Amino acid sequence: MGITRLFSILFALLLLCDLALASVGGTKRFSLKKYSVQPVAFPVINFPSSIPSFQFPEVGVLTDFSVNYQLDPLSSFSIGAHNLSFTLNYNPNLLPREKLIPLNKKEVPLHNMSPFEYKMIQGEIFYRTQKLELALGVYLDVLPTVFGPQRAMVLDRLTDLAIQLDLYFDFKKWSLELFESPEMREKAWYKMVKNVKGYDLDFVRELMSYQEKYNISSAKMGAVDVYYLLAAHILLKENDLKGALGAVEKIPEGLSSFPKAFLLRSVIVYKLGDIDRALNQLEEAYQKNLFTTWPFEMRNEAYLLLARLYFQKANYEKSRNFYSKMDQNYIEWLPAQVESAWSQILMGDYAGASGNMFSLHTDYFKHNFIPESYVARTVGYLGLCQYGDALKSTIDLQQTYRPLIEKTAQIKEQWTESQYYQLIHEAISNPKAPEVMGIPRAWISFLTRDPSFIQEQKIINELENELNHYNTYALRIVRVEKSLLDLKKEILKKKELSEADRDDLEWVNTKLYILRKSREEIKTLRQAGIQRINFLKDRHKNLAGLALKKRMIETHKMLLDTFDKIEVLQYEIYSQAGDQLRHLLAGASEGNKGESKEESVSRDPASVRWKFKGEIWKDEIGHYRSSLTNLCPTPSGEEP
Repeated sequence: MGITRLFSILFALLLLCDLALASVGGTKRFSLKKYSVQPVAFPVINFPSSIPSFQFPEVGVLTDFSVNYQLDPLSSFSIGAHNLSFTLNYNPNLLPREKLIPLNKKEVPLHNMSPFEYKMIQGEIFYRTQKLELALGVYLDVLPTVFGPQRAMVLDRLTDLAIQLDLYFDFKKWSLELFESPEMREKAWYKMVKNVKGYDLDFVRELMSYQEKYNISSAKMGAVDVYYLLAAHILLKENDLKGALGAVEKIPEGLSSFPKAFLLRSVIVYKLGDIDRALNQLEEAYQKNLFTTWPFEMRNEAYLLLARLYFQKANYEKSRNFYSKMDQNYIEWLPAQVESAWSQILMGDYAGASGNMFSLHTDYFKHNFIPESYVARTVGYLGLCQYGDALKSTIDLQQTYRPLIEKTAQIKEQWTESQYYQLIHEAISNPKAPEVMGIPRAWISFLTRDPSFIQEQKIINELENELNHYNTYALRIVRVEKSLLDLKKEILKKKELSEADRDDLEWVNTKLYILRKSREEIKTLRQAGIQRINFLKDRHKNLAGLALKKRMIETHKMLLDTFDKIEVLQYEIYSQAGDQLRHLLAGASEGNKGESKEESVSRDPASVRWKFKGEIWKDEIGHYRSSLTNLCPTPSGEEP
C-alpha cells in the first residue's frame, strides 16, 4: 500500500507506546491543529550537523531505520521501516512555542511500526527539540523492555543525554553496560574517554585496562586531552616515566589542558634525569611570555617549578627571582616563600631571608601553618650573628607548635577516618571558630591542601550535585505539566466542545501522559541514584578521611623533625655566641662597626629585636629585609 509523506511533529508526539498498541491493525485520523504552550526554558544544546544511521529491529525482523537531521531553517528527519516512511518537519526558529509545519492532513496507518519504534521516534523528537528531560523519561521507559541490539541503542542515547544533563555517574553506569555490547564496545570506550572527569583517576585506570585488554586503537580519539593527562598522572605514579611522557606528548598546544601537560612533561623529563632539558624548555616558554597567557594556577606552578629547578642547579639568584614572581593568592605561595628563604641563605643574603621569614610570623599570617619558616629565620639570624634574635625565633616556634605535637600524637592514634572527615565538616559549619575539635584552623587548612583529599572531596561534591540535578529536571517537567493543565482547564470551561476542541483536548492529554511518565521515570532514576550515590559518598568520605589521617601522620613527623632541627640550632646558637665572645676578647673587630645607634643591637646574646609594631602591607610581603646588621666578628686587621 503506497504511503504518502504525511506527518508533522505533532503526530509523532501522539505515537507513544500505549497509543500504538491501541491502534494495531487499523488506522487513526488525527487533527493537526496546534495550541501554543509556554514551556520551561531548557538548556541550549549544540548538536552535530548529522547523526549516523541506526538499526531498529523488530521481533524476528531486522529493519533499516535511518535518521537524517540537518540544522537548516526547516529541519526534518525521515524514518523508513517495512516500506513505510514518515517525514516529520518542524521549524526550530519557531520553538519553543511549538508551532508545527505539517506536509498534509491525510490518514495515517499505524500498524506498520512496533511500539519500540514509536517510542524511539518520540525520544528522538524530544532529543532533537532540546526537551532533554522528556527524552530521558522516554528512553528510561523503554530500557527495561528491550535486550540485545535494541538495548544497546537505548543505552547509547541515554549516555548522550547523561552527558548533556550532567549526570556523570549515570553516564558511567550506562557506558559500562554499553561497553559489554561487542558491536558498540569501541564507540562506548571513545565516549567514556572523551567525557571522563578530571578527578576520576579510578575510572581512567579502568579505561586504560580496557584499552589494553580489547586492543582498542587510540588513533580515532581526537582531542581527548583530559584522558591523556590523567593517564600520564597514573603512569607517573606507577613510575612508568616513558609511558607517562608518551601520553602527555599527545596533547597539542592550543587546548585548554596544554599548560598542565607542558608542566607535567617538564616534571617527567626531570624525573628521567634530564634536568637541563626540563629547565631549558621552561625557560624558553618563559622568554616567549607564554606563562602570561596561562590561567592563574598554571602560571604560578610554572614559576614554582622553574624556581625549584634553578635551586637544584645551585643558581640561587635565578631561583629567588622566580619565587618572587609568584602571586600571593596562589595556594603554594607561603611554602614557596620558605623555599625562597633557603635560596637567599645560600646566596649569603641572611638579612633578606630573616626579614621575609619575620614578616610571615606577624599577625597577618597567624592562621597559617608554616613551622619550617622558623628554622629558616633562625638560620638567617645565625648568618648575621644575631644570637638573641635567633634564640627568640626558636622559642617562638616551640610556643606556637609544641601543643600541636602533643595533639597530633594523641589523635593519630585515636581518631577514625570518619572523625577526620567530621573535622572538615565542623570547620565548614563554623567558619569563624579559631579552633575546631581542638584543632587550630590554620592546621585544618594545611590538612585540606592534601592532593588526595582534594580529589576525594571533588567526587563527593559531584555526587551531591547529581542529586540536585534529578530534582531540577523533575521540577522543570512539573512546570510544563502545570502550563498544560491550565490549558486543559480553559478548554473544559467551554459549554460545548467542537471537534477541534476535542482534538486539542486529546493532544493535551497525550502530552500530559508523556510528561507524567517522564517525571515518574526520573523519580525512579533518582531513587536508585540516591542509593548508589549515598553508597559512593560514604566510600569517598572514608577515602577522604584516610587521606587526612595520612596527612596528619606526616604532619606529626614533620613537626618532630622541625623540633629536632631547632634543638640542633639552639646548640649552635650558644656555641657561636661563645665563639663570638672569645673572638672579641682576643681583639677581633665587629662586623657592624660604624652603624648608627638605631641600627645596632646589643651584644648581649639575650637581647631580642624585631618587636613588631605597625602594619605590614600585603604587596610588600616577600620583599622584606632585616634591619639587623651583621655582627659576625672578623680577624683583627681585616675588612668586615
